[in-house]
Amino acid sequence: MPLRLILFLALSILTLACSSPKYASAHDRSNSSSTANKSLVRFESSASFAPIMEKASKLDKPIFLEFYTSWCAPCKLMDKDVFTHRETANFLNGHFVNYKVNAEKGNGPDLAVIYSVKSFPTLLFLDESGKVLLRHEGVAYHQTLKEIGQIVLDQKKSLTMER
Repeated sequence: MPLRLILFLALSILTLACSSPKYASAHDRSNSSSTANKSLVRFESSASFAPIMEKASKLDKPIFLEFYTSWCAPCKLMDKDVFTHRETANFLNGHFVNYKVNAEKGNGPDLAVIYSVKSFPTLLFLDESGKVLLRHEGVAYHQTLKEIGQIVLDQKKSLTMER
């Protein structure tokens, strides 16, 4: 089977899993808290995005923003396997202001429209003013997430040096 066909099929299956509520679990993923799966990433708790931008500005750190839904299997995978990984959590906690948004509740639908979120998870790295520096749609495992984050940090560093 040609590689292009395999990639197309894999992406199609992943898209279906993330775009159809028929795959929903009975519980919101915030209710699935086992101690073994507890996120080590410190996600800010705020009903609005403005305090997140203020904190990022004060700390001079970019923002890591994850859009998820309660029914998204790949989002749950990120919770279980990526955000519980100590090295990844230390990297995100040390270099970013982290914010997690349910795209179907609270301020999530509005932010999803603002940032044109169409699939889940969508991972955004933003500057302190909310401008997208880097966008990743789909699961990003430990190494990929750290590599993406490092690209953002390098961009920020080179912009600072140019000033």
